[in-house]
Amino acid sequence: MKERSIGIFLERDHVPEIECFRSKHDPLYNKIPPHITLVFPFKSTLTTEICKDHIITILKGFSTFELTLRETKIAEDGCLYLLVDQGKHQIEKMHNALHHGILSPYKSTEHTYEPHVTIGRFSNSKMAEEAQVSVERFFAPISIIVVEITLETIGVDDKTQIEYVYELNRTKKV
Repeated sequence: MKERSIGIFLERDHVPEIECFRSKHDPLYNKIPPHITLVFPFKSTLTTEICKDHIITILKGFSTFELTLRETKIAEDGCLYLLVDQGKHQIEKMHNALHHGILSPYKSTEHTYEPHVTIGRFSNSKMAEEAQVSVERFFAPISIIVVEITLETIGVDDKTQIEYVYELNRTKKV
């Protein structure tokens, strides 16, 4: 049984501010690139081919789009998020669409989906609040063109391995 997730991986070279911050505040920094999760980690016996076919079928109508990371939020679990502003609706549509069919059993009912990039994990609220002030003071809004969606396998040590990359339709000029 494999553990997988589906997401939008941000190129580390395109988000140096995020990577600098994550290197100090996110213990998963060396295990997974900055990303926006579309399907949260799930364990299943689904094959790579079945997952790949599902992604192709579901996302065939989606095109490249721009997203902007602007505001921050401290989650209940102590994670610091950069929230998606522009592009949020598109990401929510992808998230909902991917949870139809074979992935419907894996849609979380515990949380309301909120597109974000986790940039830090903190054990207490004071540390999280100090980091949030720092991010809001020094980060300018970050804009990124989304061109692909990634299926990844999550190993026992939380290190990820890319299984498949789906390229979105390029009907718009990027």
